[in-house]
Amino acid sequence: MIVLYSYPPLFGAAVNNGYGLKIFAYLRLARLPFAHRHVVDASTAPRGQLPYIVDAGEVIGDSDTIIAHLESRHGVALDAGLTGAQRDTALLVLVQHCRAIHAAMAHLPGRAP
Repeated sequence: MIVLYSYPPLFGAAVNNGYGLKIFAYLRLARLPFAHRHVVDASTAPRGQLPYIVDAGEVIGDSDTIIAHLESRHGVALDAGLTGAQRDTALLVLVQHCRAIHAAMAHLPGRAP
């Protein structure tokens, strides 16, 4: 079974880091079974960064490398049926969504404007 190591949840999000959330969402969308372990100290992680996964004893860090590994080993490609234009549109929607979240979070107490 795949084990995802990432920072703990925050404000209702499963992971309090964008890269960790990216892998968490990818694993869920791909319907790959996985265990989720929360780590606060990333010093023992590959390159000292989270997230990382352990898949059949292989430790993989970096979110893009993790996704490439999952696609290769498990035959998962969430966007396989999309055209290049559809991929571009999906990326644009994602960027706009992230900007909206960032703008909304800027108004939280304790956040600099």
